[in-house]
Amino acid sequence: LVAIAQAYAGFASLDEPVKDCMSTFASMHYAIATYVSLRAAALELADPQIAQLCDEHLQRQREMAAWLEQQIPEVTLEFLRP
Repeated sequence: LVAIAQAYAGFASLDEPVKDCMSTFASMHYAIATYVSLRAAALELADPQIAQLCDEHLQRQREMAAWLEQQIPEVTLEFLRP
C-alpha cells in the first residue's frame, strides 16, 4: 500500500508544471478583467491618469498571457513524454 501511494505521489507531481501554467494563465486573465474594470471606473470618474496606468498594465498582462498561451502546449507535451 505504501509503495502504491509513493508511486501515485511521484506521478501526480509530474503534472505540476502543466497545472502551474494553467493556473497562471487563469490568474492573468483575472488580472486583465480587473484592469478593464478599473479602467472603466477611472474613465467614468474622469481620472485619465489612472485609466492610462490601467492601459499600460493591460498591455503587459495581455502580452504575458499571449506568451504563456503559446507555452502551454509545449509544457503539456513535455508532461506526456516518457
